[in-house]
Amino acid sequence: MAKKNPNPQGKGLTPVVQQRQELLASAIPDKSASQILTDYAISLLVLSARFQFKPSPGQTYTLYLKQYNLGLSLIEPEAWPESMGKPIARCQLNNDMTWHIGGTLFDPKDKSVVRILDSFLKGFEERLSASQSLEQGLPYFAGHLPFYPRLFANVMAKSLEQSLQQSNLVGRNQHYWLTQLDSSKLLTTTIEK
Repeated sequence: MAKKNPNPQGKGLTPVVQQRQELLASAIPDKSASQILTDYAISLLVLSARFQFKPSPGQTYTLYLKQYNLGLSLIEPEAWPESMGKPIARCQLNNDMTWHIGGTLFDPKDKSVVRILDSFLKGFEERLSASQSLEQGLPYFAGHLPFYPRLFANVMAKSLEQSLQQSNLVGRNQHYWLTQLDSSKLLTTTIEK
């Protein structure tokens, strides 16, 4: 009789540490303060979506909205039944483990989507305001998230920390970051790329 693998998804401590190290192996590019903020906001938006798979850099995913909840899927919008939710945007995981939006898929007059995005941005501003510095507010451990979003939030936080170090932006207080943040621009930068 074949012995069953007690951990078929490889979610034990050793595989988690190995996956984290593999994900952090990519070179981190130098970034401006506004690029760091944009990457942080987009990454938090995508990582707040429900997904139960390991994303790969360069693969295109679709961000969906269903009943005020975000989801991330490999399924193209054309093949996605309308009953499963509204496609919002195409997104990709960058090699530095931050996310970017590659194009919008929603009607800007759709109030349910705009309300969700506005709420997200308000929460992002509050997150910036609540931290002494940007690096103190990074999601090194987001215990409320499922496994893969939590793993990728940790790796994204480490990546952004390295970007902050390379750009000599470590220790800048929340007032600095709030002055760098233009919510109206961030929404258009985030969603209309």
